[in-house]
Amino acid sequence: MQIHIDTEFTSLSDPQLISIGAVAADGRTFYGIVEDFPHQACTAFVLEQVLPLLEHRPVDVRLPFAALARAFADWLVVLAESDTSPLQLIADDECDIEMLRQLLSRAGWSESQIRTACVLRPLHSVAGAGRRFRQWFEQYPEARPHNALDDAHAYREALGGD
Repeated sequence: MQIHIDTEFTSLSDPQLISIGAVAADGRTFYGIVEDFPHQACTAFVLEQVLPLLEHRPVDVRLPFAALARAFADWLVVLAESDTSPLQLIADDECDIEMLRQLLSRAGWSESQIRTACVLRPLHSVAGAGRRFRQWFEQYPEARPHNALDDAHAYREALGGD
């Protein structure tokens, strides 16, 4: 099953997870916020553009990092049990992949499992995807860029919801 992922994190230089949004091929979603991320590590951009949007969508879980990792992994298990195809965690950016790696590693996944499941598919690698990404936000004016769940929805739509 394909699951489109977006994450928000403290900075590009030393990224630490703030939130994760995931949209499965069947429409199920997961939105989690790390309650113990280091606020002092956030860049000005994150403080101004990301943190105000954390509560923009209903939150499935707001937990310390380790507990969020387990909750996300448990959600993935439920998805895997309902579909015979292998899980593909599709992300647009290397930093999103790194956030996934840290989260899944903390949940007990092996490096091999993580490498097998995580797929990097940048928007710019798919013709017209950037335009479709922007159009999703135009179609849903209540949605906000830099909210991980909204971005995951837009990302899935941009890639054709495959």
